[in-house]
Amino acid sequence: MTFGEWLDTWVALYVVSANYAPSTVAMYRRAVNAVPKTLRDKDLKTLSALDLQKWLLQVTKRTPRA
Repeated sequence: MTFGEWLDTWVALYVVSANYAPSTVAMYRRAVNAVPKTLRDKDLKTLSALDLQKWLLQVTKRTPRA
């Protein structure tokens, strides 16, 4: 399973099924869609905390309040 597949499953099983307000679900979907393809395509077995940390560092440099 890739990280992107896991994120999509997480949204479907935990966000949508929790009956959050539509605006909340949309916010989670935007956040998931903001994950770059290089991370989304990575197999969960090879995804590391360092991969995520590098990406989050890039995001906070571009958008400090993100």
